[in-house]
Amino acid sequence: MLPVEDCNRLDKYLKAGYGKRVAIFDIGTRAIRLLVAPKVVATEEWQKSTFCNLGMILNLGDDIDPVTKRIDITSRKLRELLDFLSTLKSILIENGVDETDISAIGTAVFRWTENIDDLLRMIFEHTGIDINVLSAENEAQLTLQAIGFTYPFRHEAEDVKLGEDDIILLLDQGGGSMEVSYMAVNGKTPVKTFTFDGLGTIALRKEFFAYDQAKMDSDGEWVGKQIAYIQQFIAEKINSWDGYPEITGRNLHAYGMGAAITNFLSGSNFSIHNQLIQGDALLHDAGHSV
Repeated sequence: MLPVEDCNRLDKYLKAGYGKRVAIFDIGTRAIRLLVAPKVVATEEWQKSTFCNLGMILNLGDDIDPVTKRIDITSRKLRELLDFLSTLKSILIENGVDETDISAIGTAVFRWTENIDDLLRMIFEHTGIDINVLSAENEAQLTLQAIGFTYPFRHEAEDVKLGEDDIILLLDQGGGSMEVSYMAVNGKTPVKTFTFDGLGTIALRKEFFAYDQAKMDSDGEWVGKQIAYIQQFIAEKINSWDGYPEITGRNLHAYGMGAAITNFLSGSNFSIHNQLIQGDALLHDAGHSV
């Protein structure tokens, strides 16, 4: 059930001005979100109050049957998704947001499912929202373009500048997969994306617990063995990829998305945007987490 305080926060935001608004629902394997923004966004300076960002951890990907690769239309999590969409859409419309300015995107969870058409039809019938399912390539391209646009805002390291020949590198770990993408700052190099299926947070959890129940009950060391297995599983996935040799020697600006990165920082999505995390700090903390 969507918290009442979130509904009140959205209602208060919509009544605060800023003119016409647009709203985008983002339905992922792990989380679902709503972002609301002015239809015309200021390019000089942003305030936290300029946007409204709501979300909840739903873990819809957990409801994909490992055998049939389908999500049952009676799924509790699917019903919670319908409630999230319909409740917030009603608040948007009641506050003057035009229905044509409300859109929705879906990512890996829909690309995984065998009954995607049934799911999309059910969601539309219950909410009136038509979901645009993004390919991994389109998802990465949109994110990279957003990075290029939002880079000037709230960047703490003023001495770090994007040069015309530099490369923006995106590491995006979602619930279902992990994408490694890049584009040139000058726009002269096409966006290139490589997808590691199975390296999303939910996918890895499913893989971790894909262990014979009888062995779990009888083997007191199964947790340690599964950790070692997952580490090997990840290493084999990564080592099988040749990477992007064509950007060797270029100045890279790496951006991270997903809980694996954002968990290193505290604060809202707005306050952690464009903060820097040193590579040695990532390695140090990762070592402690293992």
